Amino acid sequence: MLTDGQLQHLHSQYYLKITKQLPNNYHLEKIIYEHSQEAPNSIAVGDGNLSLSYPELLAEAAHLSGSLDEVISGELIGILLGPGIHQIVAQLAVRLSGGTCVPIEPSLPQGRIIALLGDIGVRRALVDEEETAYLHDLEVIHVQPISGRTALHFASEDFENQVRDKPAMFIFTPGSTGKLKPVQIRAESILHMTTKTPATRLQRADRVTAFNNPGFDVGLFEIWATLISGATIVMMPRKTATDPGAFGSFLKSHNVTVTFLTAALFQFIAFSDPSAFSSLCHVLNGGDVANVRATRTVLDN
Repeated sequence: MLTDGQLQHLHSQYYLKITKQLPNNYHLEKIIYEHSQEAPNSIAVGDGNLSLSYPELLAEAAHLSGSLDEVISGELIGILLGPGIHQIVAQLAVRLSGGTCVPIEPSLPQGRIIALLGDIGVRRALVDEEETAYLHDLEVIHVQPISGRTALHFASEDFENQVRDKPAMFIFTPGSTGKLKPVQIRAESILHMTTKTPATRLQRADRVTAFNNPGFDVGLFEIWATLISGATIVMMPRKTATDPGAFGSFLKSHNVTVTFLTAALFQFIAFSDPSAFSSLCHVLNGGDVANVRATRTVLDN
């Protein structure tokens, strides 16, 4: 645990410095574009045998955004994809088209998915599954496999007109009644989370796991905080994330430096294999009160 003095030192030495470098009027997409120009060989996301550099990610997203015809400014676009490289491409594509991302875990019951989309007025959705008959009231756009498209030539000015007065994302969070409730997330809030919150100091060399539900708030960190920082998203299979032995091996073999787990999963792995975290620089957990004994066990190993 950091003391108040240590937190203040981190804030003064790093967070104030980086926020001066990223003005509040910056667009998320423009930051990603600038990473593609400054470090064109840097990997944005790796998913098994697939990987995309920052220019390649922009190219794939731009191609998919072309499938979203006549997007109204701030239009809510459903993204019915699980964690994976297509999820990242789809979210960036929606943002490039001027829309608002609404990621929903496709493994939810179909009736619940329809209800969630209907509650906020989603009229079209990006999907990768063949079984979409239950979405008959929506316009369905199928996400095509990654094909290694030629990187496109963008200019900084191409990102100046991106919508700023509409939410960047809608995520769903359980309320006190247990019913998922929609929450609007603005681009400024994502930038604030990335640059002004004393959570972790992501650098371009960082490699961050992603395996959580992309429709929950932790997905904002796994995807957007990583991309804004110019770091690398490392997709981790969910079955690996819940297997203490496989979890630690994956982190080491993929040179992961940062991971974000629920408090319950952190506790489970900490007591099963506390050395699993030994290769990491930062471990974040949330969703519940942190278990002090589990944290101490990890630090001692």
